[in-house]
Amino acid sequence: MGIFDFFFRNRQEKQENTDSIDVDYSASNQYYLRKEAAVENNFTSAKWVINEAFKEVMPSIDAPETDKERFLKAYIKAHKSGIPYAEEQAAINIFANTNWVWHTYEKWLKIFKERGEYPSMWYSYQEIFEEPPISPKSIKDALAYLNVKDMREIFKAEGIKRKPAPKKREDFEKIVQEELTLEQILPFISDSIEAKKRLFYENKENGKCKLLAHTVSTTVYSFTHYHQYKQIASDSKCKIQMRSGGCPIEDEFTAKFNKGEIRSLPPFFPGDRSYFVVLHE
Repeated sequence: MGIFDFFFRNRQEKQENTDSIDVDYSASNQYYLRKEAAVENNFTSAKWVINEAFKEVMPSIDAPETDKERFLKAYIKAHKSGIPYAEEQAAINIFANTNWVWHTYEKWLKIFKERGEYPSMWYSYQEIFEEPPISPKSIKDALAYLNVKDMREIFKAEGIKRKPAPKKREDFEKIVQEELTLEQILPFISDSIEAKKRLFYENKENGKCKLLAHTVSTTVYSFTHYHQYKQIASDSKCKIQMRSGGCPIEDEFTAKFNKGEIRSLPPFFPGDRSYFVVLHE
């Protein structure tokens, strides 16, 4: 039994009739029964749909309620603006570097790490699953932080002279390995190491925020289109079919949905690009 089989066995109820898959959502008021339009005149999702999506996503986040409320307002404004990536920037502006915790992300990070495979979208923000950079443990590792100018300065400071003078990078690297210890090199690269660490954590924070915005957006999309599906389902014979965004992990989820083994709509995990279509019979 794979890790995903175990997850689904404990989380989902299998349905016998795969041609009439319906959906369980945790939203308490069964939003899809509402009569209001889910899409506004400018083809954006209605504010009430976004509110329902936030009810689905935000309980897994530990952050001040004031920040969550600010994000809701900023997200709605960004969504209505139609500006590319505006929702992502709204999340970054509010949550980045605020010590917020996203439990859903942490849970799936652990699952994917144990599996040894990550969703395709996660590779756009690799810092969200990679280990942070550490100080070099060998001269070979330290060379990655040095350019030729740096090596010239180190040679001058340490009184190292070679004739003929080195010209190519590999010649400089050879001298470093022959003449210097790691302890001699570290003072010259400490600023570069710290800059790399700062960039890593900045990218990690921004990546998590972008992943959050994507999760909200895909939830809004699912809520909007499921609401529309429920409005026509009673008047015509139709069913939902799930489709993958082209990622092996998404393929696994969509196959389980189409077999009736999942009774929720995407996103199935942060960064999921799966989507559903309505098939008319």
